[in-house]
Amino acid sequence: MNEKDRERFLRKAEPTILLVAHRLANQFPSSGLKVDDLCQEGRIKIWRQAAAYTDQENAFHGFVSVCAYRAMLDALRLACGRSGQKLQLRELRSDERQRREDDHHHERFEGADTTPEQLAIDAEMRRLVLACLRVVPQDQQDVLIRTYGLYGQSMETREEIAPSFGVSGPCISQYKRKGLESLRKHLRQVLQDEP
Repeated sequence: MNEKDRERFLRKAEPTILLVAHRLANQFPSSGLKVDDLCQEGRIKIWRQAAAYTDQENAFHGFVSVCAYRAMLDALRLACGRSGQKLQLRELRSDERQRREDDHHHERFEGADTTPEQLAIDAEMRRLVLACLRVVPQDQQDVLIRTYGLYGQSMETREEIAPSFGVSGPCISQYKRKGLESLRKHLRQVLQDEP
């Protein structure tokens, strides 16, 4: 696999890398590693493993997920080892557990009468939104992810988000508004550029 093919492979893998990084950062907040650090670990591993990928039907997402997960988990273990603490899974609050169960139940039946074409369009739009989200400044990106429950996180109110930023609720609303503006702008640009 030449360098251009690897770059194309990595671009295609980016939404999955982000998803895995956000999930792990949410599950292991005590590690102190940021999402960007975890993403970089995943990218490096996938860059190295790209040549090992055999183009099998429906295998791409699984291949990328496993590679990224292993690399990021190793980085989390290493970070916790350096600080002398144990890698601990974050406890889910009972309301989070209930919301996840409700979401899972809802997702199972949500697309029952949706056409395959509509599902493909939805999946492509979701991929575009997640890819464009990377352009949004980090603080605004974090607020959007937590507000809308992206990457497997539970949805949070501005009052729940504000303490972790050290700002007020209205300031979180400004981050959200600016983040959405930036996301919309970039999405329009990407959609206009596509053939």
